[in-house]
Amino acid sequence: MNASAIKAENDRVIFVDELLTYTTLSYFLTVFSYAYDSSEKNTERCVKNFLNLLQIQGKKQAIGVHNLQDILEMITLPRNIVDLAMDCFWTAWSFTIGHELYHLITEEEKEAIQEEYDADTFGYQVLLHMIKEQKEGNMPEKIRVYYENIYLSPVMLFEYFSLLDEYRTGIGKSVIYSDHPSPEKRQEHIFDMFEDIPDDFDTKEGNEVLNIFLDSADSLKNAAFQILSLN
Repeated sequence: MNASAIKAENDRVIFVDELLTYTTLSYFLTVFSYAYDSSEKNTERCVKNFLNLLQIQGKKQAIGVHNLQDILEMITLPRNIVDLAMDCFWTAWSFTIGHELYHLITEEEKEAIQEEYDADTFGYQVLLHMIKEQKEGNMPEKIRVYYENIYLSPVMLFEYFSLLDEYRTGIGKSVIYSDHPSPEKRQEHIFDMFEDIPDDFDTKEGNEVLNIFLDSADSLKNAAFQILSLN
């Protein structure tokens, strides 16, 4: 999984590989599909896709081939559920880009892990600012994806990273963090930034969305791991 800021002389660029885009988008759609529809047929589809997302990112590191009909049926959801999944993807994406922007603009020499925390802080403050601007009516209609009820989308994103670590460990691959905090530490860091959330944000629904999402992701993980006998 690769999103990185690259500085070379006067050139500065953010690089995001296609696999990261593909898997994170599918991750949000899969989890929200299961959260809405846990029928036997849709559960089977969601577990299959969730397992594939773990394998292609955690092991193969290459985009896999899906059963198109399964995908189409899995995302045949009410418009509000599809919009919620897509909005979570785009807000998490905005956080990621904000994180990488920090690496491009900072000139201060820091210990690697501290710089990652600071980049997360910057990225999250960018996201909160976008939510605030939309709330105040300053966001163009075409990019209105920044809603209060998904202010914790970066935590959902880090959950995927954590699940990938658990999967890699289960198949015998080494997971070592030397210059980045673990996904769990990064989640904690986001929670520690609650004082940065504007007082007029309605966070109750956002907390409920997060809990539903995490519960659904955990259920899909357990089912996928049972298939792989990693429990």
